[in-house]
Amino acid sequence: MLIRSFLALSALCLSSLAFSSAPAASNDQIAPHYQAQVPWHILDSLPPLHTLREEEIATIVPFRQDPRSIRVTLKNGTVYIYQMQDWDFEDSYPSTTTSLKEAIRSIKLIFSRAEYNPEFPGGQEAWDKYIEQFCKRHAAEIRAEGPAEITIHFTVHMKGQISDPEVKLNRNDSKLSELAKQAILESPLWIPATQNGRKVACYKD
Repeated sequence: MLIRSFLALSALCLSSLAFSSAPAASNDQIAPHYQAQVPWHILDSLPPLHTLREEEIATIVPFRQDPRSIRVTLKNGTVYIYQMQDWDFEDSYPSTTTSLKEAIRSIKLIFSRAEYNPEFPGGQEAWDKYIEQFCKRHAAEIRAEGPAEITIHFTVHMKGQISDPEVKLNRNDSKLSELAKQAILESPLWIPATQNGRKVACYKD
């Protein structure tokens, strides 16, 4: 999908950016998200993985009953079970420990295509409007560099976050490639892909 945007400069419409997104103790008694050594009601939600500190963690292993889930045991005896929707995107945070990033990346699944692919909220018209507004904010940079056609590949995660934008095509070797990636990263949360009725991480192409 090639998305062309135009920046209005006074009465002149300058072709600016064209984006294409090319793209385990026995587990039997553990609750879906955690089992703790303290009353369950104290732990009524999972702490995000990027908030756990290396010195707190005893072990990180796949959850036997669901190989796409991660079992994290803390040194105080608390056990958390992170399902895919809980750990997806967590390896993108700088604060996530190396051991947790490695565990996530060992089981990470990103679809190249899904039954329903990711979409920008509001569709093509909303995307064009977003790009036009972005271009207006960066008019000086775009004017100085001139028209560019740039192809971007990125990942849309299960909660609509964006990660890993990569330039796949830059026809004129334009210096606007970093600005193109910035436009992708600063966009609102996307509508994630779905496969068999479930949200999945998917490349946008």
